[in-house]
Amino acid sequence: MKPLYIKNPLLEDKKIVIYGIDEKAVLTFTTLLQNEVYVSCFCDPEAKSTNLKIMNKSVITIEELKNCKSETIIVIGGLDHMNKAEMLEQEGFQVLYDFNLSAYEGNSIWVQGE
Repeated sequence: MKPLYIKNPLLEDKKIVIYGIDEKAVLTFTTLLQNEVYVSCFCDPEAKSTNLKIMNKSVITIEELKNCKSETIIVIGGLDHMNKAEMLEQEGFQVLYDFNLSAYEGNSIWVQGE
């Protein structure tokens, strides 16, 4: 039996950051965890500085995120942040979108199995 979807090979050796801190971001975190994708932290673009933790993961600012651009993949935590995703891509970040909508565009956590 072959899997319908497999983990995107882009995830290997990268720091995974979920963009957003709302319910959808937490749901994204839970889905990733269930599928053995390790998440390093969450990013709250509205925060100037924070000591907040979500699901025992640190919440960083967008400025902190910019300091680790090359080793980071941003996972957009919900459709509310899709406009920001395009801006982040233009800034040079690797951005993966919502699983279901992007699976056909190649910008997904999952890629279609062989």
